[in-house]
Amino acid sequence: MLDRDGLVLEVKPPRDGRPWTGRWCRAHVSATICRPELASAWWRRSVRTLDSGLRSRPCEFVLPTTDGPSHREARLVPCGPGRVLALTRDVEARWRAEQEREQLLITVTTSGGGWRPSCVR
Repeated sequence: MLDRDGLVLEVKPPRDGRPWTGRWCRAHVSATICRPELASAWWRRSVRTLDSGLRSRPCEFVLPTTDGPSHREARLVPCGPGRVLALTRDVEARWRAEQEREQLLITVTTSGGGWRPSCVR
């Protein structure tokens, strides 16, 4: 839960047993918590969501974690006056599968024989 000024009001850890640092709790989304460009994007997106009164489109970003960078997807939803609920989910497995698929397509299309799968035009 974020307010209009970028203050993180509440954070809930993942329920699937993954480690969680909890370092975002009761802090501003700022360069001290994450990269400046990510903090700025979160703040702009939350203000647009509040001003429009509509939920945001999903956005993907890379979040630094104790296990290295991890891909996340977020949606922001207005939740009371001056507050935005940020729903985030881990999309690392999907991102890795997409990368593997792209690599497989490159391998198949550059191999001999000129065979190309029907999904590649």
